[in-house]
Amino acid sequence: MSRSSKSTTLFAKELVGMLYGFGDAETPYKESVELVDQLVTQYIETLCGDALAIQALRDKSTKLDTECFVFSVQKQPTKYKRAIELLEMRSRLKEVRRIDHGFDEE
Repeated sequence: MSRSSKSTTLFAKELVGMLYGFGDAETPYKESVELVDQLVTQYIETLCGDALAIQALRDKSTKLDTECFVFSVQKQPTKYKRAIELLEMRSRLKEVRRIDHGFDEE
């Protein structure tokens, strides 16, 4: 699943903006972007692998869901708290959109 042999970056455009936002040059070195891209990709692969392992331990009919990802970061307080905050925000945004679009009369 690893793409270490490939020289392409998946998140280059987004990472350039993020690096600049965190204090790097407006046009960061290509090597910096590639390194951060490798780290991000590796983290995502690991997180997905952990979530899949958790899903495999659950009921066989259970699909991979957000609970698998939250469970995989539960021993990392900062990441766990942020995951919960983002899920709560997602829920609130869904509710606001539902009300805003007139679907409140259910």
